[in-house]
Amino acid sequence: MKKILIIALLMVSAKVFAQSYPITGINILLPASPDAVVAKWVSGAAFAIEAVSQPANGRINPDVEESRILVIIKKDGTKICGDYTAGTAPQARFNQAKMVWSGSSAASVFGRGCTLYPGDYTLSVQFFGNVNGKMVALSDEKIKPFNIRGNDQLVVRGNVQLGAEKLQKKTESDAALYYPLSATYPAEVVDVGDTLYMRVENTEVSAPGRITYTIKNTSTNKTSQPSVVKIMPRQGVIRIALPLQNSIVANGQTGVLTLSVYKKYYYISFKRN
Repeated sequence: MKKILIIALLMVSAKVFAQSYPITGINILLPASPDAVVAKWVSGAAFAIEAVSQPANGRINPDVEESRILVIIKKDGTKICGDYTAGTAPQARFNQAKMVWSGSSAASVFGRGCTLYPGDYTLSVQFFGNVNGKMVALSDEKIKPFNIRGNDQLVVRGNVQLGAEKLQKKTESDAALYYPLSATYPAEVVDVGDTLYMRVENTEVSAPGRITYTIKNTSTNKTSQPSVVKIMPRQGVIRIALPLQNSIVANGQTGVLTLSVYKKYYYISFKRN
């Protein structure tokens, strides 16, 4: 009889812990290309959080009504953005079977935004409640992976290369007009005229890209001040001219162009003729 009673108690306990959470059906909607500044998309129409709780006896569970919604951003499993904890997160105000947080309501549950570096992240949403004096989870943790694109995706690929114009006349579309970039300080020196040309494409759909470049005179060991070229999106492959007439590299001298695209550096050595 005692064995039967113990087995029965274990079965009851297992059934209690196997019950589903009172809040389910969490769905996270994100913009196709989230901005690095979180505040720009958290309050936008493309961002929303949905969740469901089944009423009992015609009303929402009181624990659900008083629940808190914790929204944070993680990188490699570690929280890197979000003001709140389970105990301090904003009240969800869960007052109907299906809830949707979007626009200003989504921004309010997220808290203060932050700026993310390019890379892969996950957005985490989970509900908590104070049950019998303890803060417990009222839902599973729902995560949504997303990526922040950076100016490193202002790409050099295929015939999109930094190059130097040769003295002989060639058409602008001639690929032989361009020399490839070097990821290391280049030993080869190419002959140029008065202009360096660059073909680039900004693959970001909305944000402009920035290219920073300097020119070093290898004869005098002097380097120019950094210059910035802004590449607008949705222009496809474009051609940029970098004039050398007034640069620190005079005719007959050699120089190195250093191109910086989001902390990545590319080089080309040239001699003006």
